[in-house]
Amino acid sequence: MILLKDGVRYYPYIYKSEDEFATIVIEHYKEIFGENSLYFDPQTMKTHIGIEARSDGLILSLDENKWHILEVELAKHSLHKHIVPQITKFNIAYKQPETRKRIIETLYQLIKSAPNKTELFHAQGIEDIYKHLTELVDTKPTITIIIDSKTKTPDIDYVCNSLPFPTQTREFQTYIREK
Repeated sequence: MILLKDGVRYYPYIYKSEDEFATIVIEHYKEIFGENSLYFDPQTMKTHIGIEARSDGLILSLDENKWHILEVELAKHSLHKHIVPQITKFNIAYKQPETRKRIIETLYQLIKSAPNKTELFHAQGIEDIYKHLTELVDTKPTITIIIDSKTKTPDIDYVCNSLPFPTQTREFQTYIREK
């Protein structure tokens, strides 16, 4: 795809790595999830039997009253080899009450230590942050897969429909100006 603005052509930027793509997505998380959202660095969910799942981050969307487990993927990577096993591990970990409690405690401490995050809750009329987090985390998260191209991953909807959590995909592309 080519974008044309004021007679100047812009071409899709090809990311060198998933880490590079994730950095750009995180820089723009408010544009993706809304102004009243908060991003938290990647979290590792671990069960008492040692199963670990690491996200690309957690998003709290105060407008939607949802939390998202963020997965940032390049379309050239296999969804079946990466996403499906990762989400399966999230599901196992999430079913453990200790895991949910650790998530709540971690998020609460991160929010309380950042006045701007605390203020965002208060601006939304949420005074008891701990209670709000507990109620939020006790609902299943939405797995949000940010991908650089949905057209290059024709089976993404099939994969998403087979996952144990509500799942959504959002395409995120960056363009560079023609030289």
